[in-house]
Amino acid sequence: MDKGYYGQGMYFTSQIAYASKYTQGENTFLVSLVVPGNTFPVTESPTLANKKDINPDGYLGAPCKSGYQSHYVAVNMGGNNHGYLVTEDFGRAGVDELVVFETAQALPLFLFISDQVEFDTDSIRRSIDPHRPQDEEEEPLRGEWLPRR
Repeated sequence: MDKGYYGQGMYFTSQIAYASKYTQGENTFLVSLVVPGNTFPVTESPTLANKKDINPDGYLGAPCKSGYQSHYVAVNMGGNNHGYLVTEDFGRAGVDELVVFETAQALPLFLFISDQVEFDTDSIRRSIDPHRPQDEEEEPLRGEWLPRR
């Protein structure tokens, strides 16, 4: 379990480009079905405005909020230490994180291994705003689906 900014649990996202920031250059992803149960919407940033001190109202390393089975956080580009900022506007969020606290809440389906070294954060921004101009044609995501062994 990851100590994590938004609770001590297993972290998932619906955005592969966002997940790639945590692969340490390996570009290997575990695609899973997740049962979030009753989800608590996290709106507190893990750090204070100075980005150095821990927010005492945040969920850094915290257990699941009482009465819930998961935490959900929506983040926008250009904020905290990782370049993302917690937002309360879930409808306009750029990327998301779902934290579950029990291993039984996640069912791994398969590994996805990408031969692409880096994902472009502009692709995330364009997925949010399809009318965003782009300078050049994007390379399609190439990868290899590996059967479960």
